[in-house]
Amino acid sequence: MASDLRHALVLFSGGQDSTVCLAHALERYAYVETIGFDDSQRRPAEREGRLKVRSQLRQQFAKWAPRLGDDHVFDLSLLDQIGGTAPTATRENEMNAGGLANSFVPGRNLLFFTFAATVADRRGLSVLVGGMCETDFSAYPDCRDNALKSLQVALSLGMDTAMMIDTPLMWLDKAETWALTEKLGGEALIELVIEHTHSCYLGDREHRHEWGYGCGMCPSCDLRGKGYQTWLELGLGARPTGDPMTTTEGTATAVGAIVVFWIVGAYNRLVRLRSDLVARFAPVDEHHRQRHELLERQLDLLSDGLAAAAPRLDALRAACRQADAARGHARARPGAGSVVTSLRVAEDILADARSRLPVQSMAGADLPDLNARIATSDTALAFARAEFNAAVAAYNDALSQFPTVLVAQLFGFRAAAAF
Repeated sequence: MASDLRHALVLFSGGQDSTVCLAHALERYAYVETIGFDDSQRRPAEREGRLKVRSQLRQQFAKWAPRLGDDHVFDLSLLDQIGGTAPTATRENEMNAGGLANSFVPGRNLLFFTFAATVADRRGLSVLVGGMCETDFSAYPDCRDNALKSLQVALSLGMDTAMMIDTPLMWLDKAETWALTEKLGGEALIELVIEHTHSCYLGDREHRHEWGYGCGMCPSCDLRGKGYQTWLELGLGARPTGDPMTTTEGTATAVGAIVVFWIVGAYNRLVRLRSDLVARFAPVDEHHRQRHELLERQLDLLSDGLAAAAPRLDALRAACRQADAARGHARARPGAGSVVTSLRVAEDILADARSRLPVQSMAGADLPDLNARIATSDTALAFARAEFNAAVAAYNDALSQFPTVLVAQLFGFRAAAAF
């Protein structure tokens, strides 16, 4: 059974990273569709390969087959016109200094996600999954975590629906991506990635390496090959790379190194997820603060015109201050069960107090604009809470997984509370 009942749309090219992301989505979400974009960078081997990968996933993984839905492909050859536009000399120097090719299309991934979001909304899908990775592609601004988190907020606000961007490879290098592949689907998924996925920039489908097909010289092949070797050498993969250990001491050393590597990796993952949780609370706190200021201004305006409703105004003012105080406690301990519960209760009391005042019926030059700003603030706060809740869910999910749960207990990681 899927651990997340939401429905997802995977940006799927047929390459290694997007295939691992598709496997991740099929393992996690209740229903998954795929979307591809056809442009000049998409070579025949990759176009055909993505269909082969989908077919093989259905055939080889019975538990995923019922969750894999429709595939969508869109022509984005218009990006060729942007990539063919000559940059100014100054901009060309800046791009070269940053490790970007002259044909680089700024914001290409942002465009892909925007198109995908429009399809997802029409198809009733609320999660967009992409293989962007800041570890290996930090030179590309549209692969960075901050850029995609900002886009997630913009898409959610612009489409008036909560749209989550899931990037499971964001903090993984290629060796860790191979390890995730094995974790998701074992040897069968490793073989599928090697035989059927295609990432070579030159479209080489003739030369077969132990890590798959490709020219072996382009940056993509180099990254994929080195990641595969590192995965094996660090003991992350099950495949032997040479003569087996023959001494007890050597075996113990290898096992000890693997255990230490695993503990450090699990600890770093939990720290990263907890840090993300704390970071996601910052917008919640800020929107609470902004709304509190707006409500205080609204109360000042209403005090003159609702003298007869003084008790209700006093109740609303008290509820505002209670919610603001609860916000301060939650800011100091994001995710702590008691403070999140206190803030949630305070917000319920505030919502009830707000509902008891006939705000919309009041006249006043400033009230309509103020009411609209408060409504916008409420919407932004709701989206920020949804983002925080998603971060809490990811963190708590990691805490409950074996054997990561052992590391969590060892270092005192505790479950977080959501709104």
